[in-house]
Amino acid sequence: MKRIVATSALLLSSYAASADPHTLLLQNLLERTGLPALLEAEGNAVALAQSGQGHLAQLNQSEGTQNRIALAQEGSVQTAQISQQGDANTVHLVQGMSPHSSQNHATISQSGSDNRVLATQLGGNNVLSIDQHGTGNEAHILQPGYGSDVQIIQNGSYNHTDVVSFGQTPISIEQIGDHMQSWTMRF
Repeated sequence: MKRIVATSALLLSSYAASADPHTLLLQNLLERTGLPALLEAEGNAVALAQSGQGHLAQLNQSEGTQNRIALAQEGSVQTAQISQQGDANTVHLVQGMSPHSSQNHATISQSGSDNRVLATQLGGNNVLSIDQHGTGNEAHILQPGYGSDVQIIQNGSYNHTDVVSFGQTPISIEQIGDHMQSWTMRF
């Protein structure tokens, strides 16, 4: 059992060159919720930890290698649908950090290579939709409140977006092209 936890810690540390806040939240939740499931096949890996009830995790990795998904869900009725095609794509997703967090939903699709999503939904009734197509796109999302709706499309290469959404005003970001950057904070 300790071997899997150690492997998960190695898996998580391989995502980030430094200890970013999303990785630290994910590691904390994986440790608090008990032994995560770690699955590896054809050079792809998934680390999954769930605590609470009614969670759904649909994780699909196809047509590629070195893809990584680390998902932690706590509270109730958290749903995540993650799909990866291509090589070296990464998703870190934390949904809930307390037993009272509920009904967060995330849909993430990555195709191409070296795309990265770091997302945290702490409150409840948050919706996150991310589509990344291309190479080297990054999306960092924090939804600490309730009722936030964030939609991101990145189609191209080396686009970067950071979003912090506390409120119920929808956020939609489209980056079509290369080397685009955005930073959005909503209360």
